Amino acid sequence: MSRIATEIRTFCKVRGVRCPAKKLMVAEFLQKRKEYICAGNLYLALRNSNVKISYAAIYESLTWLTINGFVECLAGKGSIGNENRFRVKPK
Repeated sequence: MSRIATEIRTFCKVRGVRCPAKKLMVAEFLQKRKEYICAGNLYLALRNSNVKISYAAIYESLTWLTINGFVECLAGKGSIGNENRFRVKPK
C-alpha cells in the first residue's frame, strides 16, 4: 500500500467515514506522477490505463483530497487551457 493510501485510510478511520476507492485511486496516481496535472489530463491518463472513472468523479476526488490536505492545487489563470493543476503534497 502506498504512503498516500495509508494516510487516507487512517484519516477516514479516525473520523469514522467510508474510504472511497476512487479517491484512493486518484491519490495513488497523483503520487506516482509527482508533478502537477490538470483534471482533464488526469481523466485521460486514467481512462487510457483502463480505469473506469467519470470526469465528475475526478473533480469530486480532487476537491475532497485538496480540502482534506492530501493534495495541493496550483491555481490556473482562469482562461481556457489554464486549468487548476494538482499533485500530492510532498512529505
